[in-house]
Amino acid sequence: MDSNFDNPPVTLKDIISKIIRARWWIFTSVIVILTGTIYVTYSTPPIYEATVSVMIEKSSKAETIFNFGENDNFNERGHVIPQLIMKANKGMNPFHVWGDGSQVRDFLYVEDLIDGLFFVMENDPTANAYNVSSGQSVTIKELTKMIVDIYGYKPEFEYDITKPIAIPTRQIDITKIKKLGWTPTHSLRDGLEKTINWYNNLQNNEVLNEF
Repeated sequence: MDSNFDNPPVTLKDIISKIIRARWWIFTSVIVILTGTIYVTYSTPPIYEATVSVMIEKSSKAETIFNFGENDNFNERGHVIPQLIMKANKGMNPFHVWGDGSQVRDFLYVEDLIDGLFFVMENDPTANAYNVSSGQSVTIKELTKMIVDIYGYKPEFEYDITKPIAIPTRQIDITKIKKLGWTPTHSLRDGLEKTINWYNNLQNNEVLNEF
């Protein structure tokens, strides 16, 4: 059994939080509907569904993309931040970057993702849609330099312009949820430092387990 579910939570909020923390990395959009049954819908298979015998007359919707944090996919299937962290953790130099680094993205740390989802559910149970993101843009080049700076070294960067950059700019407008009263509490660097600390500890534990 997944260790995230070994100790069952006791509140509705804890239940949803456990589900999101365990499998949040495959989100591109999140729809949470509370009408006696909880459905947490993911963007890619497999579909995870949790059912709880609680009657709450609420319905909320939140949209989010480009999330990162602990328990992300740190393997060949991982997205940009896990891939860059794995390279920096190995001290890659020259440091290879997919594309020319000009791509603009809007990244949200997982703790802020969870906080934003619950904020919407608790403050506007009317099925209005809200964007949950940082509202801040960063280029992949800036992101890469921030990650290697956290690791404390200065490699040469090689940008592979033969690779596609997909959509050049993905920026999320969070004006609506800010008017409701929510803003993220972690800066991009704060979230990266927490994620890198978790990943480094994970790697150290795996090394120790080999002996």
